[in-house]
Amino acid sequence: MKDANLPFPLDAQKQAQVFSIKSVAAKYLQGTPQDIHLVNAESFLERRKRFLYGFTNPTGQTPGFFKMAQTLEYNRQLERESIGIAIACRIGIPTVNIIHPFQNTPEGYGILHVERLDTENGIILTSPEIIGGLEESRAHELGARAAVALFAIGGRVIPSDIDSSILKRGDWRNQSPKTFWRVWKEQNNIVFSAEHAKLVNGLVRIERLQTIVSQTRFILEYLLNSEKNDRIEYFIHNDTTPNNVYFSNTRKEVLLLDFEHAAATSNLVLAQLTDLGNYYGRMWPNPAMQQEFLTTYLAQSTPETLDNNYWLLRATTVFGAMYLTKYGLKKGHPENPMSVSLLRNLERNLASLDQQFHVMKAANNN
Repeated sequence: MKDANLPFPLDAQKQAQVFSIKSVAAKYLQGTPQDIHLVNAESFLERRKRFLYGFTNPTGQTPGFFKMAQTLEYNRQLERESIGIAIACRIGIPTVNIIHPFQNTPEGYGILHVERLDTENGIILTSPEIIGGLEESRAHELGARAAVALFAIGGRVIPSDIDSSILKRGDWRNQSPKTFWRVWKEQNNIVFSAEHAKLVNGLVRIERLQTIVSQTRFILEYLLNSEKNDRIEYFIHNDTTPNNVYFSNTRKEVLLLDFEHAAATSNLVLAQLTDLGNYYGRMWPNPAMQQEFLTTYLAQSTPETLDNNYWLLRATTVFGAMYLTKYGLKKGHPENPMSVSLLRNLERNLASLDQQFHVMKAANNN
């Protein structure tokens, strides 16, 4: 035929690719292509998304959620997520259950299959707009629940009999105190640069911010020097954000999700600072939620741990704010609202934490 060698129309090509992906997924997830429901096939095929997301709902089996990748780098991330979930389950961190662990397929895909979350009876805060739009009571509730959950799972040790070699150990935030101070210096140089002086000074007086940062460095030097044990390693989620946490509406359940950046460090404080600081900072659209997170976390303290947790949370607040602020200081940058909010609310959030500390300290002394 004259047109036999002409390419398929674009939609037909995509339909063929989608069917091929469904067939691969079905093969490794032990289902049929009809059991596979894809979420973002077009953007994945056009390589605008790292991962393909999909659902499985085979008759008589547990409904599932799967992720697929198609490059060596992203396959590696997906494998790290699979192992991160397995380690989390082993050490008592609430997360999703794995149905089929990560597999590399001969077709070049990586695939991971976990139990599907009950999103009809739970919530994931997937965007700044959702976080900022929460009713005040709901913001306080979710901020408190996140604090209790992260307090309960912080500082978990990785068992020595687990192969954790795939976990990240090169993130400068938590590799070692030496690398952490490089990050600290870099973020301060950006925030305090002459280029951003006018913006920063309009949100928090530069002299006051410099004092806060200097005080925090003194605190961190003490904390970091007192917490190091080369014989053990602590597990770090390394990307704790509200959009990586599931809150059940019907139970007290709070699940940590998405472990593709999971890491390990021998310094407990750096492990805590990374996860707490990132979660605090990513709540930036809702200062009330940030304050509830800080004060509720502190409220979990015993009289013996109160002082240490207070200093850790002050460091968390300052580091979390400064680390993320550096990304969006330029006017017009997509992250500029985040930077503005973090600096504008820094002193108020620290004051809220200070007040809670003094109340608890007084109660302990009575």
